[in-house]
Amino acid sequence: MNTEPKRKLSPWRALFAILIIVGLAYGTTLGLDHWKKEEAVAVHEPWFAAYVDVTSTPVYLFWWCLE
Repeated sequence: MNTEPKRKLSPWRALFAILIIVGLAYGTTLGLDHWKKEEAVAVHEPWFAAYVDVTSTPVYLFWWCLE
């Protein structure tokens, strides 16, 4: 026969676990909302990179530069 006592879940531990889960969900929601607002406000400056990969397709005609 098993003589080990049955383990019971304490109401305080259950309440603490529920509070942790609710707090994490609330914090995640606030964090995502803040992240979306910051991303919408961010101004992206246009940039230009003077680079042409002449080995890729389509083939660019640069023969006019040699004349």
